[in-house]
Amino acid sequence: MKWKGKLFFITTIFCVIFLQKIQAQTTENITIDIGSVDVADSVNKPNMLGVIAGPSPNYHSQAPDLTFKYQDIGVTTIRNNDYKD
Repeated sequence: MKWKGKLFFITTIFCVIFLQKIQAQTTENITIDIGSVDVADSVNKPNMLGVIAGPSPNYHSQAPDLTFKYQDIGVTTIRNNDYKD
C-alpha cells in the first residue's frame, strides 16, 4: 500500500513539472505579405510549401492559368488529389 502512495506522489510531481514546461512554451505568428515578394531575392522569397488545388483552371473554365504566378510567389507543391469543384 505504501508504494501506491509513493507512486502517486512521484506521478503528481512529474505532472506539475511537465505542465509548467508546456505553459512556458510560446507561439509566434509570422505574416508574409505576398504582394511584396521580390522574385529575384531567394533569401526573402517565402516558401509556400503547398496549396490545395492547382493553378490550372478547371475543365471548360475561362480562368487564367496561374502556374507562373504560383512559381513566382514560392509555391512548390500542389495537392489536388481530393479537390472537387
